[in-house]
Amino acid sequence: MPQILKDIFYIDSRDVIQFPYFVDSRDVYCKFSECEEEVMAEQMVAKQDMPNSVLVMMGSFSANLLLLKDQDFSEEQNGGAFNATTMPNLARLNELCSTNIGVNFPGVPTILGWFGIETGNFPIRHGIGITQQRGKDHLTLAKFFNYLGYTTVYTSSAPPEFDAKHNILYNGDFENVQYCCPTKAPGFENFTNSDWDADRITKDQFELQIQNISTHFFANWFTIDTHSSQQVFDQPQYYDETISPKYVKMTNYFDKQLGKLVAFLKGNHSNAIIVVMGDHDQRYAISPSMCSGWDTECANKAVSEDYFGTTTTEAYIGEDSALQQQFNLNKSTINFLTRIPSFWPFSGNLHATQRCRW
Repeated sequence: MPQILKDIFYIDSRDVIQFPYFVDSRDVYCKFSECEEEVMAEQMVAKQDMPNSVLVMMGSFSANLLLLKDQDFSEEQNGGAFNATTMPNLARLNELCSTNIGVNFPGVPTILGWFGIETGNFPIRHGIGITQQRGKDHLTLAKFFNYLGYTTVYTSSAPPEFDAKHNILYNGDFENVQYCCPTKAPGFENFTNSDWDADRITKDQFELQIQNISTHFFANWFTIDTHSSQQVFDQPQYYDETISPKYVKMTNYFDKQLGKLVAFLKGNHSNAIIVVMGDHDQRYAISPSMCSGWDTECANKAVSEDYFGTTTTEAYIGEDSALQQQFNLNKSTINFLTRIPSFWPFSGNLHATQRCRW
């Protein structure tokens, strides 16, 4: 679908896309694509065929479980993100007519990955991209779904003001943004003293947020437990103490919540596309003791794109045979690097893959 808003189109909608970021009017799109404008009717999806869309964005999700050990990278032998033992629910989703895509974000701060996903903008290094978001109008994911007539909601695991995400969350594209801090509420004395909510809590909030929506919805859940493997956000009994190292323990904890969410969607909103992806990978921890003076290797590791790879898993969990067939046709596993995440409405950002169209 090259059209993303009223009279705004991705210019290059060919199967092999060379100019993924350019948008312009219908006239320009038709000139580039050599289409006949009179037959370019609005390619809107019939409302009765519109699936709900759920985006689960995992904080600092490493696709390969590439972990730090004694300040050096070492790959733990846990089978990666789709290990049926560590993450059985994600592994099951990945087998369910899904398209798994490798994505990458440039450098630090890593939150630029979040901004790239939400806005479709190139994540500029070193925080410049964040400051440029303020007061600007963006072709955001939420705005795209608003244009299609969806209700748009967001559940946050961290204060929206953290890392200036409020510049996007509060610009009106999301109709409802919710965040609560159970550590400051009565009856939550046993939670870790943190402003960041455990995935078990935000998953329940997310379900409450969408369960009474009567229209088609785009719902975004931002998780946190995989972000900081050294600090747990929930009560100890909810984590599997037999799993080591801690980052794998956190991914297992998240996976349990993901399984419950999928069961909820199947029982209450069965016609749904679910996308599970990381906003970025685990960052490289630089210790000043590692470097005497200026050390080029240390500096390169701190901002290298090689260490921020993550994945996207797309799956349709409903019963619509046409959608099931489309996802089956496009099922693939792809490993490539791209500056902008590539998934359903913004498929124009794909560099080299088939695209799942509605």
